[in-house]
Amino acid sequence: MTLVVKHSTRKPLPQVASVAGEQRLRNGQLRSEFPPRSAEAWWPHTAASSEQVQQRLTAPPFASAVNGTRAG
Repeated sequence: MTLVVKHSTRKPLPQVASVAGEQRLRNGQLRSEFPPRSAEAWWPHTAASSEQVQQRLTAPPFASAVNGTRAG
């Protein structure tokens, strides 16, 4: 009778564990040095009317100056 093992667990390599620990330490330092920005209550562009959005999307840089690029 043959025993087949489809899944087995591996022990973490010692150098990989030390690298992961160093990365966690460095990430913690970066988070304290560069805290996240506070969330804005609203953005002016999200409160725009549909006419303002249409005007913005049909102006450069969204609209090309060459007619051939708009043919499709």
